[in-house]
Amino acid sequence: MDSRLFDAILSGDITAFRSLLAEDPLILARISLNSTENPLHLSSLAGQLEITREVASQKPAYIRELNQDGFSPIHIAASDGHAELVRELLRVGYEELVRACPQSVKEVATCGETVLHVAVKSNQVEIVKTIGLLIGQEAIAYGVEVNFINASRFTAKDALDFILQSGDEYNGFSILEMFQQAGAMKAMDITTNRSCFELPS
Repeated sequence: MDSRLFDAILSGDITAFRSLLAEDPLILARISLNSTENPLHLSSLAGQLEITREVASQKPAYIRELNQDGFSPIHIAASDGHAELVRELLRVGYEELVRACPQSVKEVATCGETVLHVAVKSNQVEIVKTIGLLIGQEAIAYGVEVNFINASRFTAKDALDFILQSGDEYNGFSILEMFQQAGAMKAMDITTNRSCFELPS
């Protein structure tokens, strides 16, 4: 990646970023050919909202790309607590990607975790609320699996229980209510009740 582009993204310098795009309109397209990190991975990590908006509007497919560690920009933003970035990435994903690729809202990172798992494990209440507000009741229509079992054999509800056991009752209670409304279950409850739910393969 061009070092000037890298610096503009990390610092959030939208003027420099736009100048680079004007100078070389294909700069964003070439990045995906040469690197496993795209500009949205970097802007999500750095918490740069304006750059994120600009890149997501021009290259919405970057939202679904996984970096060398197996994380999408949404996973990175969720784990770092960048709620506004998650909102922006989900908004673009909801409006554009979901129409073209419905499974994008239930994307699983290489480590076997959904954005919901990452947000709950990182105790990012705002992120969980954002996912709930943006996708809300339409979650089932778009295939968001609140009972997805990750590679460690846990659902997001299992992760929530661990958080509650650690004593973070206030934040956990808000998340708990959302999970109850969505019908979230523990992995153990799902595996003992196979007639109601199909386990992910």
